[in-house]
Amino acid sequence: MPSNVTIALWKARAAWILSGLLSPFVLVPLFSALFVLELTADRWEFLRIYLLCVACSVGVPAVYVGANVYVGRITDIHVRLLEQRRGPFRAGLVGLFVQATALWYVKAHPMLVAYGFCVFFSGLAFAYISESWKISVHTGTLGSLLAGALVILDWSAWWLLLEMPLIWARAHRRRHHPQQGLVGAVLGFVPTWLCLIFSSKL
Repeated sequence: MPSNVTIALWKARAAWILSGLLSPFVLVPLFSALFVLELTADRWEFLRIYLLCVACSVGVPAVYVGANVYVGRITDIHVRLLEQRRGPFRAGLVGLFVQATALWYVKAHPMLVAYGFCVFFSGLAFAYISESWKISVHTGTLGSLLAGALVILDWSAWWLLLEMPLIWARAHRRRHHPQQGLVGAVLGFVPTWLCLIFSSKL
């Protein structure tokens, strides 16, 4: 029989792995590739749109957070402290707004444009809530991406169960309370899913 210490170590390791694999910095490039591949006509258009999306949605906040961690203004790349979240959120919102408007300007597929603006407005809601409550960006990002996968890629709703181990992992690592993970998942998924369903009917 494994000891309590061994079980605790395995739980800690599993939570760390899940938090890493389901991090926005991992999931956004992956799902962006799937969405753009589905909605572009050729390899050149895929590459152009994909690089635009990743540079704006991941590159801008990653550069901001990395630079501020380097100079000591932010404690760590996961921005664990509530009081340090305002700057990264603003950087992320700038990136998301540029992404959405750029997708519209280059006449990307209407579903990509709709998704871009959905994510931007969802980001505004997360930024507002994070002023006073540490809502989970991990679960919110996963929820938004799964909404896109259900509508754009026709994935099964069973994929939403991925939120459960992520909520557990974030709570086990004491990054969020379970409620913060659950609210993040719902707020990330529902508005984006409704927006994309509506857009698909136009």
